[in-house]
Amino acid sequence: MTWLEVVGIVVSSVAGVATIVGLIARRLSKKFETSVKNTVEPMMAEYSRVTQEHMQEIKENLTREMVDLKIRLDEYKETSDETDAKMMKSLMDLSRDSINRAYKYFTEQGEIDEHTMYCIQQLGESYTGLGGNSFACDEIEGLKELLKACKHKKKSHTTEGKVGVSCEAK
Repeated sequence: MTWLEVVGIVVSSVAGVATIVGLIARRLSKKFETSVKNTVEPMMAEYSRVTQEHMQEIKENLTREMVDLKIRLDEYKETSDETDAKMMKSLMDLSRDSINRAYKYFTEQGEIDEHTMYCIQQLGESYTGLGGNSFACDEIEGLKELLKACKHKKKSHTTEGKVGVSCEAK
């Protein structure tokens, strides 16, 4: 056998083996593709279905929880509004009582100083701001008149070299 013949046989053998390997590879590739398609696609479809069900369940739970939360918030707001109204009424009652007590006390004493009058006026503004009526305002006006009378008498009245201590001083 000549060198050329040996090379021809080897080349023919390699070509034959390459053809067989190519055919086997193509057949395996198609089997692999089919196997992947038959295995992965159903798995992906199942995963998609389970995911969709889970997402629907999450949406339903969230919707239920949001409805419950809204109900609780509405109940809290209603309770809070009732509490606010009670507190406002209590503040009004306390303010009115304080103004009434101050009126009685200072008219019995017959005198009031400017700082106390200022504090009572501030209390009166708070009282009317809360919705209070004019009864307390009338008492505050009476105390203002008392303060004016005290200022007038203090200017014109002296006792033992001091400016009058009381509007009632003679």
